[in-house]
Amino acid sequence: MKDFSIFLPTRGRPFLAKRLLESVVDTASDIAGVEAVLYLDEDDPESLAVSCPGIDIKTLVRPPGASMGGIFRECMAASAGRYILLMNDDAIFRTRGWDRRMAAAFNRYPDRVALVYGDDLDQGGSVPTFPCVSRAACDVMGGVCPASFRNLHIESHLFDIFNELRKSGHNRTIYLKDVVIEHMHHTLGKSPEDGTCLKKDPLSDQLLFIELDELRRHKAKLLARHIEGAGRKSGDEGLKGTVEAATGEGGETLIEVITLKPLPLTFEKGIKLSFIECRDDLFSAYNKGAEGSSAEYLLFINRPISLDAAFIKEAINAALSNGRAAVTGFKELDPANGRVSHAGICFYRDNGIKWSHIYRGMSAESPQVNRYRRLQAVGPDCMLVKREAFLRAGGFDESFGRLSAIDLCMKIKALGMDVAYSPLAQVFNSAPSNLPASLSSIEEKWGDYIECDLEAVLREDGFRLKRLGKDDYRVEFFSNLSESGPVIFS
Repeated sequence: MKDFSIFLPTRGRPFLAKRLLESVVDTASDIAGVEAVLYLDEDDPESLAVSCPGIDIKTLVRPPGASMGGIFRECMAASAGRYILLMNDDAIFRTRGWDRRMAAAFNRYPDRVALVYGDDLDQGGSVPTFPCVSRAACDVMGGVCPASFRNLHIESHLFDIFNELRKSGHNRTIYLKDVVIEHMHHTLGKSPEDGTCLKKDPLSDQLLFIELDELRRHKAKLLARHIEGAGRKSGDEGLKGTVEAATGEGGETLIEVITLKPLPLTFEKGIKLSFIECRDDLFSAYNKGAEGSSAEYLLFINRPISLDAAFIKEAINAALSNGRAAVTGFKELDPANGRVSHAGICFYRDNGIKWSHIYRGMSAESPQVNRYRRLQAVGPDCMLVKREAFLRAGGFDESFGRLSAIDLCMKIKALGMDVAYSPLAQVFNSAPSNLPASLSSIEEKWGDYIECDLEAVLREDGFRLKRLGKDDYRVEFFSNLSESGPVIFS
């Protein structure tokens, strides 16, 4: 195991990446204990040639366009360091023995849970421009950050978590003023300006940062419980810290997973699995599984969904990050091509009310599918529902057949509660449910209540809907430059 893993995404600036790596080699007291995890785009041949003698380098080559949060998650999976240092390529390590000093800061605590950062010669101690967190802390939090962050606010997200942790009596934020990692940003006149900043989507990241306020408080509670020893349990290492998160003050179950296939997962208290054999109707099985449950949330999973422990973590985080949502749907991907099969449902009018899977067929990294949204309905294959709301709404009305999920969402909205889509958790769905083309039964019951919101959602994301003929539509950017292959109507 290494001491430090430096996560270094870089594109189009091989000279900066090489300069950074050389400064690491020149200043580390034990370079054998340091590795660099380079994340490179496959269409960037100059960066693919980056090398630096003297430091172990792991190179991840992926298609372009990934979010920074997604990049850091991939780097985490590939890394082996006790401590994770998030870096930009426009930086230079200036202090000799930075690794020894950072390691000493973490070693103040037996559990190694801390956020450590040095002086960037710009923000100083006010912001951790290049934050370093322990792998132990990341394991408890479920990763460095949500994959939904495109570019910005990741360091602020971490800083906020540790500020919340301090409020619980555990001050684990350490600013090392005598460790200088200089930020050579072009706005400081230290590097030439280039086009990398043009790819940022500041509004999307700003809105996401605001929406995740409750999630950050939840992660701080996880860290506090881990520090205090309550979260140290034997069992599935992949769920360390999540078990306590999933358990209320009295030890009650937070989430009951109602699944239509056995799951090869082991959970301790706080999460219950109910396997319901589905021989007849999907929604009949869902209702049967919900009978007698005492969990706060019910997670309904259809047979084709590929579920893992990481998803359960993110589903818990999504539930706790926005307590106003009584129904939450998640990002579902087609395992054949990795593209979106579900990002929520919208409605439009064309000879009656029609439904649409929004952004089906788009890239999983598209900013449009990585935004938290309040919608009117989500798909039935992977639904997280507050049990209290489920009971008040009378569960799934099986008389609506494949439209029972839409009916449930409408009933819950009519009770004054939110339906939401969250990109925080994603699953692979090999056979997504298709709804019937006709919504006549739904329109008969809910026609005066349903909002035809498709065009408004598209307009908010910079698209427009163009009708070419009967049942023939095209979606395009306002600039008439559309991403290849989005299928909006299905």
